[in-house]
Amino acid sequence: MQIAVTDTSDDLFAYLMVAVARRRGHTARQVEDLAEIRHVFASPPAAVVLGVDRLDERAVEHVQQVRGSYADALVYLVAEDATARATISALEAGANDILLKPILPREVVVRAELALPARQQSDKPSGAIRVGDIEVDLDQVRAIKADQELMLTRMELRLLYCLLQHHGRVAPTERLMAFGWDSEDLATSSLKTHISHLRQKLREAGGMPVRIRARQMLGYVLELADAAA
Repeated sequence: MQIAVTDTSDDLFAYLMVAVARRRGHTARQVEDLAEIRHVFASPPAAVVLGVDRLDERAVEHVQQVRGSYADALVYLVAEDATARATISALEAGANDILLKPILPREVVVRAELALPARQQSDKPSGAIRVGDIEVDLDQVRAIKADQELMLTRMELRLLYCLLQHHGRVAPTERLMAFGWDSEDLATSSLKTHISHLRQKLREAGGMPVRIRARQMLGYVLELADAAA
């Protein structure tokens, strides 16, 4: 997900927003103003975070500008102060949500993740996904590679599903932890162990060569040869 962040009153908040979003595997950039968005993103951002000192008419105009240029983007207005009338005006102008500081940047990012279509970001995983010769069906609780069933634990099954969702991209450590265990309050060493076991089982199954590479401080990337074919 591409996230554009601008804050006219607090550069630190914008900086932390970008850092947190990137840690969770998203593409995030801080922009000086709305006009800069089109110059730093090759395609329209999925979410725009507007930080302001006070929710006033000018802030509402910014929301209208974003909505006019990016009709499908999620628009979050983060303000230090807001009246009920101004909040209603901002929502009517197209803001998806009005958030008041102090607020954790992570909460804003999670709100955006949850607002995405379920097939792109699912915190309650279900259904099937196929990449190359690997297929994972969470409803049927099974995984297949090279036409043979993989003997995976529940955690390994979920981790593989999440990695396939992010095929070719970094699957953030936090998301893998939450996806596999329904919790992030676990040691990353547990994740490392399950990934190691998953690598071995995929290798033993044969078929298309597959690699699960660790990206330090970020997460893991699954790469499957000839997956597009």
